[in-house]
Amino acid sequence: MPVAVRLVEVLAIVSLVATMAAGAAVIIFMEKCLHFLVMIIDPLVASINFILGVLKFVFLKIIYKLTYIMEHLTATLWDKSSQKCPS
Repeated sequence: MPVAVRLVEVLAIVSLVATMAAGAAVIIFMEKCLHFLVMIIDPLVASINFILGVLKFVFLKIIYKLTYIMEHLTATLWDKSSQKCPS
């Protein structure tokens, strides 16, 4: 009987160690997958960042041009309105 109890204890310890090893293997596998995903995603993030920077530059240039056009239109309208109404 004591031998059977010892055998059950040994089997419990072995199964616990095997479960912990399987968990560690899963964690290591997930870490490697995440590292691989980071290696793939990092250049994508850099390229998206570059594209967004270019779009921001173009957007700011368009706003600058529209502001320039509006300033000239406003100046032209004020000049024309001041010529029409002599006071």
